[in-house]
Amino acid sequence: MSNEVLPSFPGLSPSVKWTPVHNTIVRESATRLETRTTYEAYPVWQIVLKYELLRAGRQHELQDIAGFFMRHGGRRDDFLFEDERDFQTADSVFGVGDGVTRTFRLWRDWGGSTAPISAVKSLLMLSVGGTEITAGYVLDANAGKITFDAAPADGAVLRWGGEYYWRVRFANDDVEFEKFMHQWWQNGKLELRTVKTK
Repeated sequence: MSNEVLPSFPGLSPSVKWTPVHNTIVRESATRLETRTTYEAYPVWQIVLKYELLRAGRQHELQDIAGFFMRHGGRRDDFLFEDERDFQTADSVFGVGDGVTRTFRLWRDWGGSTAPISAVKSLLMLSVGGTEITAGYVLDANAGKITFDAAPADGAVLRWGGEYYWRVRFANDDVEFEKFMHQWWQNGKLELRTVKTK
């Protein structure tokens, strides 16, 4: 597991394609009545980045992306990705105190769905039972978890605001770069897949 962030380049923004993938089993009887079972509470996302231009000269974007891919061994290692459409929350509920539990995974709300946070970039707000706090907890930014010094009271709603990363891996063990002009390259697609963590 790596906490390196996939490079981004000032002035260059790849086209992005997002595909949420659920894991649902559908069984159909002879009379065509269906039973549907899902094995997960939230989907895995397939992300395809397409770089129309990567410079290999002084800006060395080609070397940065290719080197990052090689360091992570294709699908072998996961890393962090800042998703430009889903990277922050202002006020997401991430748990309810029970008077015993001290460690909670951070979650985010987005479009009526929720998902756990893979890694925290910045924690801007934390509240317990409607009261904002600035101390009395430890943030494990790489795991997206908060551990309180004392367990939040039973029924206390926990909320947070901040920015986060998604933990992803490359979807393939190969990637293709094509030179179309002196020191100018393009990448047909760089495929990523979100990784679920505990």
